[in-house]
Amino acid sequence: MNQVARLAYSGIAGAAALTMIPEVDPGKTLSVGFGTAGYQGYQAVAIGFTARITNNLKIKGGVAINGAGGNTYGAGASYQW
Repeated sequence: MNQVARLAYSGIAGAAALTMIPEVDPGKTLSVGFGTAGYQGYQAVAIGFTARITNNLKIKGGVAINGAGGNTYGAGASYQW
């Protein structure tokens, strides 16, 4: 398999692992968790957090490490009303 496909499959596994980290529960302010996932035989593990800043504002961030030696990372925020 070529290097491009290997990196792509590993990146997909990393993105999926990030989505498996649970959100902060209602009434709580901080959640730290991990997730894992695989795609086409490539695996990744992720660690991340979600913080409720106010009743209306949440932030989230995380990083995933995959078997191909690459990292996937992300951050986001949402305002709810």
